Amino acid sequence: MSAGSLLLAALAALVGGAINSIAGGGSLVTFPILVAIGLPPLTANTTNTMALWPGAFGSLWGYRRQFAGVGGWVASIGATGVLGGLVGAWLLL
Repeated sequence: MSAGSLLLAALAALVGGAINSIAGGGSLVTFPILVAIGLPPLTANTTNTMALWPGAFGSLWGYRRQFAGVGGWVASIGATGVLGGLVGAWLLL
C-alpha cells in the first residue's frame, strides 16, 4: 500500500470520526475510501467497523450527562441492536 493511500485513509478516518461524534454516518466517508484504496469490500467493512468503534465509545462517554435518566430506553434499544446484529451475522454466515 502506498504512502498516498495511507494518508488518504488517515484523512478519511479523521473526517469519519468527526462526523460520527456529531451525528453518525462517518462510514459514508470511510468505507468508500477503504474500497477505493484496494481493500476487498468484506475486509473494508470489517476494518471500517473496528476503526470507528472507539470513536463511538468516546462520543458516548462525552455525552454521558445527556443520557441521564434514559437508561431503560438505551438498554432496550441496545438489546434490540445486539439481537439484530446476531441475527444478521448468523444470516451472513
